[in-house]
Amino acid sequence: MLYLRNVSKSFRPDETILDDITFTIDKGEMAVLTGASGSGKSTILKLIYGEERPDRGELYLDKLNISAMKPSKIHRLRRKIGVVFQDFKLIPERNVWDNVALALEVVGKSRREISARVTELLLLVGLMQRKSYYPHQLSGGESQRVAIARALANHPLLILADEPSGNLDKENTAAVVGLLTQINHQGCSVLMATHNMELAAKLECRRLHLDSGKVTEAS
Repeated sequence: MLYLRNVSKSFRPDETILDDITFTIDKGEMAVLTGASGSGKSTILKLIYGEERPDRGELYLDKLNISAMKPSKIHRLRRKIGVVFQDFKLIPERNVWDNVALALEVVGKSRREISARVTELLLLVGLMQRKSYYPHQLSGGESQRVAIARALANHPLLILADEPSGNLDKENTAAVVGLLTQINHQGCSVLMATHNMELAAKLECRRLHLDSGKVTEAS
């Protein structure tokens, strides 16, 4: 489903961030990508959702050639991918309900469809009782669960989670990772990037490791 082949990326001539990496994520698979802070994990995710372009190599998602997509067509890719960020990226002027609803509004869903889907998602992440709260009224764990609900809004094929527990304590980390695992068990592919090796070791899923620009299978 997701296929990276011989992908390289540099931001300066003397610094190669990604060096000829190749890996796949199958439909319905969950994988964790580990590596030190600054190793390039976020760069891989940005290449997948089209924020960055590779210097060389190819990326495909569900037969879409990401590496060759014109900027005007990136919206087609974004509808197949949900992204969860470390800092949540919620809109402070919108409450919980409206933050999730926005992802459906931009693709032209009807009010009835939006209401049904947002209700479904807030029940899934356990935040229906917080639907009228604004981001500043939420804990870090609650904010991340809203972000996950928003990422799921349009039934993506793939969830990319970039250090989703980076700003959370152990209890909320366990809750968020448990939620991502539950989502995966429902059929959505998940690729989670983290520098937390202890967390990665506890996950019963495939592990990839990024070091010195190379991705290898972790034992």
